[in-house]
Amino acid sequence: MRRKKAKLASLLAYIDHSAMDEVPFYWNILSVSGKGNPRQAFEQQLRQLKQRQRGNCLYHEILSLKKTLPVKQLKNILYYLLIRYLQERAPQLVGYARLHEEPHHLHLHLVLSANPIGKARPLRLSKERFREIKRELEQELQLLFPELEKTEPDNTFEIER
Repeated sequence: MRRKKAKLASLLAYIDHSAMDEVPFYWNILSVSGKGNPRQAFEQQLRQLKQRQRGNCLYHEILSLKKTLPVKQLKNILYYLLIRYLQERAPQLVGYARLHEEPHHLHLHLVLSANPIGKARPLRLSKERFREIKRELEQELQLLFPELEKTEPDNTFEIER
């Protein structure tokens, strides 16, 4: 989901509500705010962002795994996936994630700044680059965690944008 208008407080409250992890996951937040405060870090990024009509200011993405293994094991795999995804997708963006549990799957809500740290223009990745990142991570997960059940013929995990 792309956010055209920054409704940051409501998005962070939604993600924090019913999160099963005690500690949120921060990506580049300390380097921006210096305090580990996601709201401050995102607000600082938004102030730097050059405003464009119909331009994105935040991204809300979801990474999920089907519950086919013990929850603790899936949780570790999901955090591994998150770190690898961020390394490929958003090395210079500010990110914040929380873990949620549903009856049939675990998922991470991820909020990303649209612009890299210190930049006024948003980072744009093509649909092909997203597909490429997903394919690479899919192959990596299958090699490292063969016990993961595929949800579809070629998918072990899902990414919603």
